[in-house]
Amino acid sequence: MHQALSQPSVSFRILTLSRIGQTFSLCRTSQTSTIHFFY
Repeated sequence: MHQALSQPSVSFRILTLSRIGQTFSLCRTSQTSTIHFFY
């Protein structure tokens, strides 16, 4: 039962981390392209 409870939370944590990393890299890419566009 403990394993069944911990398993989805681990995958959910990985999913959240990848989602945050995707958003962060997307923001950095847009920031860099904006800087290149203005300068």
